[in-house]
Amino acid sequence: MTERNHLVFKNARIITPMRVIDNGILVASDGKISYVDPEDEIKVPENARIIDVAGKYLAPGFIDIHLHGGGGADTM
Repeated sequence: MTERNHLVFKNARIITPMRVIDNGILVASDGKISYVDPEDEIKVPENARIIDVAGKYLAPGFIDIHLHGGGGADTM
């Protein structure tokens, strides 16, 4: 079994489609989101790289697709 790479964002205000999680943790494993929950409900994986975001907002899975077209022309 290969070891997975874990990246953990802790102390975050996480916005999901269903709720806002204060003091939340997001765990990404091998580049994909694995867990998003309150800090007291998640066990942080061993050997994880931990980033304390100090209460900043995270919106996991959100993609900002704001763009400007070609002056109204159908160029895309």
